[in-house]
Amino acid sequence: LATLRALGARVEFLQGEPLAQKLGTRHYQAAICCGSGNALLQPAKYVKGLLNALPGNVTVYENTDITGVERLSHGRLRANAADGRIESRQVLVCLNAFIPRVGIADSATFPMELSASLTRPLTDQEFQAIGAVEPWGVLSTRPLGATVRLTADRRVMIRNTAEYRTRDLSSSDLTQRRQHHVRGLQRRFPFLGDADIQYTWTGHLSASRSGQAFFDRVEEGVYAVAGCNGSGVARGTLWGRLLAELASGVDSPLLQSVMQRAEPGWLPPRPFFDIGAMLRMRVEAVRARTEI
Repeated sequence: LATLRALGARVEFLQGEPLAQKLGTRHYQAAICCGSGNALLQPAKYVKGLLNALPGNVTVYENTDITGVERLSHGRLRANAADGRIESRQVLVCLNAFIPRVGIADSATFPMELSASLTRPLTDQEFQAIGAVEPWGVLSTRPLGATVRLTADRRVMIRNTAEYRTRDLSSSDLTQRRQHHVRGLQRRFPFLGDADIQYTWTGHLSASRSGQAFFDRVEEGVYAVAGCNGSGVARGTLWGRLLAELASGVDSPLLQSVMQRAEPGWLPPRPFFDIGAMLRMRVEAVRARTEI
């Protein structure tokens, strides 16, 4: 609370009945409610809006599979694709969980796989029953606790799984995660069940042992960032700008601060890391069981 207030945010501590009235559910016992200085974004719309607002001197090549990057003479780099190639003096690698695919194997980051579900819109009767509350978002204090949203169109989104995996979730795996989402939904809104879920999906983020990013000049003309640790929109927007500043030779106190903090932490080699990560995930899942 003290930190948020020092940053100028309007915050208050809520518990009991005031919290239940704020969220429309009695599942949560206590929370810090953040007001000014915070906003909920629909990330896909945000990215789409950024693309639509790009200046004329920026060219976007969507759906272009880059098969590799090679160094040419005179310090230039070439990105090769199936249907063409692009040459440049500088390349910014912003692949997050997929950074090893371009040969950057020493970022000290690792992939996490998350899954989430989104319900149908609540009916007028259901919405009135929960108090016709304003849209909200809840973040858990536990690393593996649930992230829950009540969207502006009255849908409930829940993400209550996060796991270190070396393989993507299969369709049957995702169905199992969906049932976990249903249990989390019913703890908060008992009238919602499996039939009320319209969308379930999975995706990846990049994490680090320390919670700090990998942010560096990898080699001449190659700059990279990874390790969003679940704060992709907020941190990613900032880091993208700062990585461009680093590549352009522009210095700033903020860039220096990020460079000094960019210590993702040492990771043991596989399979020791695989064993340790899976054990840690199980421990965190037990700790977060009341918040899932």
